[in-house]
Amino acid sequence: MPKDGANSGTWSADESSFVSNNESFGEPLSETPKGKNSVLTAIVAIIIVCLLVIGGGAGYLFYVDKTSTAQIDIDPYVTVNFEGNDGNGTATCAFDKEKFAEDNGKEILKVIKAHDKATYATLKKLHNGDEVEMADAAANYICAKYIDVDLDKDSDLSNGGKVALDWKIDGNLKDNLKCTLNYTAKQFEVKGLSELIEVNPFDDIEVTFNGESGNGYAEYDFVPGSDNADVESDMYFKFDKSSDLTNGETITLTLDTSYYTLDDYAERYGKKITETSKDYTVSGLTEYVAKISEISDEAMEDMKETAESEFKDSFEAGSTDSELKSMTYLGCILEQYKDSYNYNKVLLVYKIKAKLVAKSGSKKVSKNQTYYWTVGFSDVKNDGEGETCVDLSGTTKTYNSFTTEKVSGGYRAWWYITGYKSLKELYNDVVKSEKDRWKLLDIDDAVNVKKGSTGDSDTPFDNDSKDQDSEDQSI
Repeated sequence: MPKDGANSGTWSADESSFVSNNESFGEPLSETPKGKNSVLTAIVAIIIVCLLVIGGGAGYLFYVDKTSTAQIDIDPYVTVNFEGNDGNGTATCAFDKEKFAEDNGKEILKVIKAHDKATYATLKKLHNGDEVEMADAAANYICAKYIDVDLDKDSDLSNGGKVALDWKIDGNLKDNLKCTLNYTAKQFEVKGLSELIEVNPFDDIEVTFNGESGNGYAEYDFVPGSDNADVESDMYFKFDKSSDLTNGETITLTLDTSYYTLDDYAERYGKKITETSKDYTVSGLTEYVAKISEISDEAMEDMKETAESEFKDSFEAGSTDSELKSMTYLGCILEQYKDSYNYNKVLLVYKIKAKLVAKSGSKKVSKNQTYYWTVGFSDVKNDGEGETCVDLSGTTKTYNSFTTEKVSGGYRAWWYITGYKSLKELYNDVVKSEKDRWKLLDIDDAVNVKKGSTGDSDTPFDNDSKDQDSEDQSI
């Protein structure tokens, strides 16, 4: 027996527990009253003896604290970051596993040891019993298996808005490991997003309409020198209808976002597109006039001037001796060609008064003659904005002619006249006889024989006046 009454014994093989060889191990170090305490001491002694017997003489002592629990606040380990542009910003949240393990690893390892022996044994084996590494691994294990955090909203964010944490904690953590994680739906204010520059691309778009009404087409282009040329260079638009257009109809031009989205424009250029479509009313397409009243006054005067100039040039070239007394505009006839192209023509009708002179040497015969003449202008159109388009160089003159003669003193003179003897003859030739090819759209009352016009509303021109030369001879 050791001296001084000291206890003796041996350490277990892994040196984790001490086994006493002293018969008096477990007895009180000081004298205690007999009774309940003596019974308790005996029970403890019996338990120790049993352990020694089961252990084959080499006993192990374990103490497991089944009451181990943990209370951990996890809100502080979450950070939220915002990026992008105001109005379409994004948010991400991150859980700081390293800090979480540093602060709580030991406590977590303790509850694992108390309530999940299998996991604890695995950790011990994997890390060779290094408790620092085991604590770190234990915390990571808890994060991976039991903790998940997200945000209630993470896109289309604007400065000043709010996002909140959305925790998903596995309830088995508390039930199995007696570990309680305290958390809240903590809110974060959105801030730091870049301010977007607002851009309405239609402010820089010019839409043009070309062609004829009913068969027109639309085009668009950006106005040169725009401050937003950078983003507009990556914009593509499409019309809901771009051909077979008619003045007055509405079409829509829309930004095509199938290649670049609005978010792409914001991210790439820092610009917010405020409008993505716009309606346009078709205008400015040339349109064949359907009524005489649709012809502008300016165009009508231009046609009259051209017609009268051509007639006078022709009259003078045909007879140097005859004299044009008057050329009176009566009205016009508007016709449309009966085909799919809607060609039209405007016929200007004139009443001509001329003194016809046949002369040979010193002798002459003259006659006053009234007749009707017409000239046509093809493809007369309006541009949709009040302007009439007409080709003044492409006139079509009448080819109808008749002869007239004068007998004086037993002698006869005759003349070939390009025109019509009466307004009725003119009407029958250019309207009635052409009805299979040309449709009458409009006609001025002054030349409409169906309404009783004869073209003789002004002072009659005496074809048999007394102003012939007194020496009229046949020539």
